[in-house]
Amino acid sequence: MNKKLFLILLTMVSVATVACNSGKTADSGDTDLSSIFVSDNGNTGRVQIDLSTTEIPVAGTASFHVSAIGVDGQAVTNVRIVCDTENDLRIIEPSSGTFYTAGYGSASGVIGCEDNGSFLFACSLGDGPTLRDTVLVKCQGTRPIGFAGFPGSFGGGLGNGVSDIGSDEEDPDNTGFTVRLTSVEFIELGSPTSSIDIQQGQNCDGDVTTNDPEPFSDASVRFTVSNSTEQIVRYTSYSYEVLDLDGSVVDESPVLNLIGEAVGGGSSGTFTGLFGFANGGVKSVPGNSNFTSGFKNIRFTLYGTLSDGSQQDITASQAGSFNNFNNC
Repeated sequence: MNKKLFLILLTMVSVATVACNSGKTADSGDTDLSSIFVSDNGNTGRVQIDLSTTEIPVAGTASFHVSAIGVDGQAVTNVRIVCDTENDLRIIEPSSGTFYTAGYGSASGVIGCEDNGSFLFACSLGDGPTLRDTVLVKCQGTRPIGFAGFPGSFGGGLGNGVSDIGSDEEDPDNTGFTVRLTSVEFIELGSPTSSIDIQQGQNCDGDVTTNDPEPFSDASVRFTVSNSTEQIVRYTSYSYEVLDLDGSVVDESPVLNLIGEAVGGGSSGTFTGLFGFANGGVKSVPGNSNFTSGFKNIRFTLYGTLSDGSQQDITASQAGSFNNFNNC
């Protein structure tokens, strides 16, 4: 074989070898996520957020891990995770809010607080079944002078959260004396939660011969009001609106009874009212329609009076995830 023919054959073999070994890297689109996260009998996997802390100083940061767990209890690799926050809680890394689980089935990142308040942090599967986890993060303290936030960060798609800073509406005369709704918490089965179970499961142990329905109860809402005036403020009723993430009102409650007060001088008062009415295995807005699945912003208005008889109403919003959660 002459030298020229040998070089031609060698080139052809090299090209063929490269072609046989140049397939694309597998991603979550190559995998049937439904079979991994939902079994034949309806059991589901989960998305799990783990935060280094849920209380972060303003201008501070915290690390987090998000894991994708299949129905077999094992971590799932190379799955796309999408995260978002309420305003003033920001995702610093990844700056797009989207990433893939690594070889150990989880992905890591960093969040940071730009201002004071309580804000929701949520992550979900980017493909396949709708599985998500949510965590309520408390941003504490005051914004440092000169702090410009976290440029290039991501977040804010879940709404406004609950601000702990008095607004001009709360203190129109700029007296420094304000009444603030500093915390709104949903309570279900006796514990704070941002995930509202709206449908009761009827068979917790999977045995059709036994009667063991999922624990299911009314959902409550707990308000904390800070009062820096020199008067007592008393609240006797409240109402709320259910908003989609685009801000449109999809449902609203009637005016509901409430008993609570916050003594002046900088003290706070905490009181609880009915939020979701459980009846017939579903949960509804009191006196209105059943809750539907998805992320919702809830805008609360408390109606009260100060000691001098003047009206003192206050409004704040909180976000929650509404779905058929498993509380067995």
